[in-house]
Amino acid sequence: MPPQYPSNIDQRFNVGREPAGWPARLFAFSLFILVLLAVSYFGLVYGYKPFLQKDIRNIQSQTEQLDQQVSPADRQAFIAFYSQIENLKSLLSKHVFSSKIFPFIETNTRKDVAYNSMDLDVASRTANLSGTAANYESLASQLDVFQNLSEVKSVAINGATVGQGGVSFQIQIIFNNGFFL
Repeated sequence: MPPQYPSNIDQRFNVGREPAGWPARLFAFSLFILVLLAVSYFGLVYGYKPFLQKDIRNIQSQTEQLDQQVSPADRQAFIAFYSQIENLKSLLSKHVFSSKIFPFIETNTRKDVAYNSMDLDVASRTANLSGTAANYESLASQLDVFQNLSEVKSVAINGATVGQGGVSFQIQIIFNNGFFL
């Protein structure tokens, strides 16, 4: 059977064409967007911009009023005080805190170890401690505690002797760079 073609020529060649009103709708939509943008632009330029400029002028006048209320002597005093605070802040941020060593030693010392004296050299980051331990095992355990801390670079024993009160010792602890800051 031969293929069936429509008898109307318009039906035969206008397959898949857009309806005639499509370009008019696209134009109307584009025109609507253009008008919306134009209204937004003019609303911002002639409505919102003067409103913001008025607020800026109000804030400037308030600032000028406050400026007149503060005397030049008070301003200079405030500037000097602020400068001192900033200098102090800078100085304290670079200051070495040697007092950090006391809580450090207290929390990291075994109960059967006691210290008699300490010589602290912050520049070389070393602490020389002398003290007594119950026995050599306690002393070795204390040295191991210090050696395994992240703040400590190295630990060295300078001498140990057994006496009536236990083992007397001298150790040197070298701390890492950031410990005293």
